[in-house]
Parts: sequence; structure tokens; C-alpha cells
Amino acid sequence: MKTLMITLAIFFFMNVVKGQGFTTDFAVTDNDTIFCKTLTVGHKYVTCKKDDGAKIKIKKVDLLKYACDGRLWEKMPVIDETTGKVQYAMLEMIAYKNGTAIYKENRYSLKEDNYQAWYHHYNVNDNMISQKLTQR
Repeated sequence: MKTLMITLAIFFFMNVVKGQGFTTDFAVTDNDTIFCKTLTVGHKYVTCKKDDGAKIKIKKVDLLKYACDGRLWEKMPVIDETTGKVQYAMLEMIAYKNGTAIYKENRYSLKEDNYQAWYHHYNVNDNMISQKLTQR
């Protein structure tokens, strides 16, 4: 009985600590912000189901940011390590503190046949500070 009570206490404590996420799904484009009941992310499109049952399809290339299941993704500049050119990719925001945001990007490596997690650090002026590679 004591173990059950401790397990339940830990479960409720973790849900309270995890409460930092977004409670509403949304999508932001150049000219519109759409709030959704549910947001489904596909390979090329994001489908937003509104409260009244209407569905809106948005191309992923038109998105600037979106939140789904309590997590936030933003279109951010990424430096290509081979060419040095700046490209844009949807990165998941992991943490933000003291003007520095940490974003995570998952890349698939054909050479190693696995996903790699790249962590990008940005300062408040949207200038990239560094890129660090960590494999998952």
C-alpha cells in the first residue's frame, strides 16, 4: 500500500512539474494565426481541426511556428556544416533561459542508418551561437 501511494505521489508531482507546455495547439503563418482543437503534423501538410469541426490544411513550407501536444516548433536558420550556407528548418524548442533558447533538430543519417539529434543555441537577437551534435 505504501509503494502504491509513493508511486501515485510521484506520478502527480511529475504532471505538475511538466505543466510548462502549451495547452492549445496553434499554427502561425505569414499572415494568420490559427488556433486548433487538434493539430496533426504530416510530411508536407499540417491539418488543423477547429472546435466547430472544420478542417484547415496548411503547407509546412508556409509555417513559421506551431505548437502541438504541448511542444513548440519554430522555423529557424541552420548553418549547413558542409557548405556553410544558411538554410531554414523546423526546430523544436527545448528550453529558454536568460535570453538563450535551445532548439533540437532530428536528422536522419543514411550513412549511419539512424537519427541524430542536433542541438542549436540561439541568443535573444536570433543569432546562432553554436551547433552541437549529440546522437540519439
